Amino acid sequence: MRGADETIGSLFGFADMEERIPARRPLREIGQVADYAPTSLDGAFNEIWTGFGRPSIPPEHLIRAGLLQILFSVRSELQLMGQMVFKLMFRWFFGLRVAHPGRNSAVFTENRDRLPTTGIARKVMAEILAHREVAPLLSDEHFSVDGRPIYA
Repeated sequence: MRGADETIGSLFGFADMEERIPARRPLREIGQVADYAPTSLDGAFNEIWTGFGRPSIPPEHLIRAGLLQILFSVRSELQLMGQMVFKLMFRWFFGLRVAHPGRNSAVFTENRDRLPTTGIARKVMAEILAHREVAPLLSDEHFSVDGRPIYA
């Protein structure tokens, strides 16, 4: 029997994002490592972001967005924020609720530009590389491209 082509125009709905992202998705493990650095550098983030004014985009979101851009070859913040509208996995990794309207790409870029000018980006990367899951994957002897080791 052929099913009916129905358009569902529901105003309200419930979606558990944790259930929608497969348990074995590598992005889950990457997210756990990405969470490690911001928690250990909380004091450094507090020095950069003042305690007054309008709330900015949390630095944790900026770090996760940078990872999404690298891992999924997203060319710009404008493109990333556009994809954030319809890619549930991106919203989940970024830390946005389904109903959240998303971020303005210009504000996002302005907030992101704080990270390299303060040296915090190097600290974040150092913390990620020192993570117990990541450190064993690193080598001073060679690096791999497409799974093949290239020796220095």
